[in-house]
Amino acid sequence: MKSLTNWKSIKSGLMLPCLLALASCSTNESVRYHTLKPNPIICPKRLECQTPATEINTNGDLVKALDKSLNTIEVCQVIIESFEHCIEQYNKINQASNRLFNKDDYVRPN
Repeated sequence: MKSLTNWKSIKSGLMLPCLLALASCSTNESVRYHTLKPNPIICPKRLECQTPATEINTNGDLVKALDKSLNTIEVCQVIIESFEHCIEQYNKINQASNRLFNKDDYVRPN
């Protein structure tokens, strides 16, 4: 009978440090949330590719119009490629910043 009483005191003696350890793990500290602000897009808002005005009367005018048109097409291609590059860079920056603050890592308080 004495061993049973001794066992109960040992069991309650072991329980007290466990409960104290669990109580120390739970805190009332608030979790800091980071508000993600969208990065502004610094890309051109308009893509202005205009057809050059031409007045063709001779073969020389036709050659000049063709030359202007080909130059305009090249300029438009450069504008479009730079715009696409700007958007790709913007997306890479956003993905990198979203990796730093993943919204799934934070649990909202009730």
